[in-house]
Amino acid sequence: MTLIDEISNQVAKSDGGQRRSWAKRILEEESISPFLLLLLDEATAARFSWLLGDLSDLNSKFAQDILKFMLTHPVPLKDTDRVMAKQYCLCTDELEESIEAKLIEIFFESILKTKSPHEFDQVSRALMKVNKSYPELKKEYKEILELRLSQSDQKMQVKISSALKKLEQ
Repeated sequence: MTLIDEISNQVAKSDGGQRRSWAKRILEEESISPFLLLLLDEATAARFSWLLGDLSDLNSKFAQDILKFMLTHPVPLKDTDRVMAKQYCLCTDELEESIEAKLIEIFFESILKTKSPHEFDQVSRALMKVNKSYPELKKEYKEILELRLSQSDQKMQVKISSALKKLEQ
């Protein structure tokens, strides 16, 4: 059984240890491309997205490939923005300008609409990274957070207040 077959058959019921082991094996093969196709299978996409995070944690060069793939292929994840935000934060290499511009647009749209605290946290971290590279966007990000603060439930207000405090530091 090939590694891609093993992952495809087992990722839906995998645990963190198993995914980290696969990530190490993928890195040994030096190619993520065939594995990205697993994102197209709805049944395994969510767990596989966690494996992608493990992969990029081990070697950030894959984050850029993952982002490019996700921007050009329909991915059946409910939290695609969160996954892209995590990959963006793990990406240590400079992104192509067009890719980064599209991601920034996605992150601003996501921060406005997400109701998930987990997605909000990850997208907020990505936007904090954006603000370090593009300080001129800080004002827009702050205005969006303040708008969201007045329109959110208590749980999200806590997350938004925390993001505002980090932004002011």
